[in-house]
Amino acid sequence: MARNLFFGGFSGDSGDSGDSGDSGDSGDSGDSGDSGDRVDGVRPGSLSKSRALTLAREGVVGHLGATSTFNHLPVQDGNVRFWSDKVRRHVFESELLSGLIYSIPVADSAELGMLTPAGGGNFSPFPLIRLNRPPATLFQAQADRALAYAALRLERGSEVNAQLGDILSFVGSVFCLHPHRHRRTLELLSLILHVTVIVEMRLKHMLSVRRPTEISPQMQPMIMTPGHGSYPSGHATESFAAAFVLFRLATGRTPTSADKKDQYGPFVQLMRHAERIANNRVVAGVHFPVDNIAGMVLGQTLSEVYLARFLGGGHVNPRPDVQTLQDVDFLFDEHLDGYQLNPTSVAIPGSGLLAQLWAAAVEEHS
Repeated sequence: MARNLFFGGFSGDSGDSGDSGDSGDSGDSGDSGDSGDRVDGVRPGSLSKSRALTLAREGVVGHLGATSTFNHLPVQDGNVRFWSDKVRRHVFESELLSGLIYSIPVADSAELGMLTPAGGGNFSPFPLIRLNRPPATLFQAQADRALAYAALRLERGSEVNAQLGDILSFVGSVFCLHPHRHRRTLELLSLILHVTVIVEMRLKHMLSVRRPTEISPQMQPMIMTPGHGSYPSGHATESFAAAFVLFRLATGRTPTSADKKDQYGPFVQLMRHAERIANNRVVAGVHFPVDNIAGMVLGQTLSEVYLARFLGGGHVNPRPDVQTLQDVDFLFDEHLDGYQLNPTSVAIPGSGLLAQLWAAAVEEHS
């Protein structure tokens, strides 16, 4: 697992970046000598620490006596505050993923939907976004464009490598996020990245688009080509999903037309970071520009679903026909809000469990 050196344990594995190995939670192997995860600088599984605690217990417990009264915790969402960060993440992940479904409505497409309550304990599926795979001829045309991006590799190399496993340091710089002052904000953003990886990987699998290096032997990427499909871009999906959610979290509002025009304001700065992170994957030789267009639209859609879940419920207008048919570069402002919205919105239920994390994160920006 790639670690975010700036934001510590909340970095998240940034999706497409993933192929440095989803070894993931191996740190929990713990008690093999001094290899356990550190907690406040102490290795809880250390052999010397275990021996010291054993000796200390023998010196203080005395004769066996009565234990304290044992009662179960009341069953409530607030119990999440008692769990470790890793357990909290798993609990929140399962909650944020609940209700999402996948289908292939027609050939060369993949659809993400949501099961919503239909009364009587029943649920009905509603589509959220349909990604249509562009024709192979478009990707062949995009290969020349992607090859041209290689001229930026020396200039962008440090960014490309830093972003293999770290998106939050870049989008987080807009609001000066700090691991001590914004602990729950970073936990929430890391949660979004982890969940987004799961969603995007399923859609990538359903669309199964080859990577640029499989089209042109001249591509010769500057990093290892990830072992999954190219379309949509995971880095684009994750960075835009995180950017949209962070803007709402830090400002308390959805972006207005004025926000979208303010070149020096936080929304445009977030979008530019997300765009640059996405395009750096083209520079690296592992993506086509059109992958980023689909990734941005998917990230925006997912951010709307996530916000509804965090904020007690809401409505999302589906994007039923996302497809790029022209050989174009990726600039966020040329494609933002540029895809048809279904006028019939989907009701997304809120989550009391997720609302607690949101409230704790919002408090860090007050």
